[in-house]
Amino acid sequence: MSHDKKPTLTPALQYLPESKIDHRTDAEIEKLVDSYRPVKHEKNCWAFWHSGFKNMPRWCKRNVIGWVRRLGPAWDVRCIDIVDGSPNHALNFIGAEYLPECFLKKTMTGKTPAQHASDMVRLPLVYLVSRYAQSKKAGVWMDSATVLLRSFDDSFWNMLENPECPYEVFVINFHYRQHEGQILNGLIGARKGNPFIDRWRRVFLEIWKDRTECAGLRYHPLIRHLGLIDGANAERIGIGGPVGNSAHIMVDYLAQDYCFERVRLVVDKAENWNGPEYYRKHICFLHAEHEYWKYAALMPTEMHVKLMSLPFKPELTRESDRDIPPGQLPGAAALAAIPDDELDETRLQQAARDWLTNISSTCLAVKFSGGYWWPGSGWAMPLAVTWVLPDHEDDDIKPGTWAEWFRYASTHLQQTRKVPIYGTHLTGPDGDQSLVPEFLRAEAERVLHAGLLEPALESDGWEFIPPFETS
Repeated sequence: MSHDKKPTLTPALQYLPESKIDHRTDAEIEKLVDSYRPVKHEKNCWAFWHSGFKNMPRWCKRNVIGWVRRLGPAWDVRCIDIVDGSPNHALNFIGAEYLPECFLKKTMTGKTPAQHASDMVRLPLVYLVSRYAQSKKAGVWMDSATVLLRSFDDSFWNMLENPECPYEVFVINFHYRQHEGQILNGLIGARKGNPFIDRWRRVFLEIWKDRTECAGLRYHPLIRHLGLIDGANAERIGIGGPVGNSAHIMVDYLAQDYCFERVRLVVDKAENWNGPEYYRKHICFLHAEHEYWKYAALMPTEMHVKLMSLPFKPELTRESDRDIPPGQLPGAAALAAIPDDELDETRLQQAARDWLTNISSTCLAVKFSGGYWWPGSGWAMPLAVTWVLPDHEDDDIKPGTWAEWFRYASTHLQQTRKVPIYGTHLTGPDGDQSLVPEFLRAEAERVLHAGLLEPALESDGWEFIPPFETS
């Protein structure tokens, strides 16, 4: 990538000190990530690509290379795979007993087998004892479609490492059921041997027992009592619509996130496990729509590729507002509705600046999700899908574009803000609870009293997800 100096464009960003700039070439870093290195400490950032790092889409590969540059030498960035003979094969890090049979035999089917293979390895990697190292693995899982915008250390990891701090797990909070408390599994941080991560991976392993695809996971006895994605939230996050793009199908796709719900909402006396209590005492959060998916909240999907591809002309713009709250940028929806041949260049340039400087200066990371998109799904093609197309594989670094500036910001600029981690122990002066989100003060969901791997019973008044009927 180019190291040529580019403007910060906002007081909320500053240049990284020269001592923290990694001047290695992308090829040098790619060779490092692709090599096998024994696990020696907890500061590991894990990713997965089924066919190996070399075969990862170019823009995702540059994401991972960017993690190496941003995190520095204290962190080991690793990408594992399921390629026979690969030094970074999953089984070189995870015991076979911690993985479903369909993963081991490569018999997974359905629309998204690679995504679910990724689900199957992330929790063992953050938790389990390595087969080939004395120490336990641990660290951070991050999806390869993520652009990292600041270090883990001063965002959440220093807090997890502090023996006087009660937090042991960091996750991204995202509200999609009736009462808030859910998470997204694309960014997970934990200390080694964590009891919540262990139970989470046990439940997920159980629901994949004797299965080869995700279809119907919503009916599994361990999660069927949790219900569908809430109607109001489904509309807010764009679930519903044509071609089976339904809350039913999305529960199957998000089954690992539902397993998190199972663990946080169960009290298992036999294991002395109180999920709601652990969740409040030992897990800290950032909000997805503020820190992870803010790019999508600020700007309609139809505009993402258009703005990234614009020539970089900040001279046509004014300085953007320091922080724009979640919700679309003013005028963004109207801009998306204007035909291309009627769009004003200055207005487009300002939209690009407002959008990209805001997310670069106010987000921990940006997950450009391809999600469950497919032709005919009824959704606009996401940027993550466009950048995989043969004619667009290098659009994320195209010289002289806003996309190139965004890449530069991710590795050469630093935010001036303090990351707003939240949890029950992070209060104001004199223990002021007003800084603690309402959903963390008391559990609004019904809690299951049963063994971790015991189902909820209809005879106890639980209602289950109804069959999905298609017309």
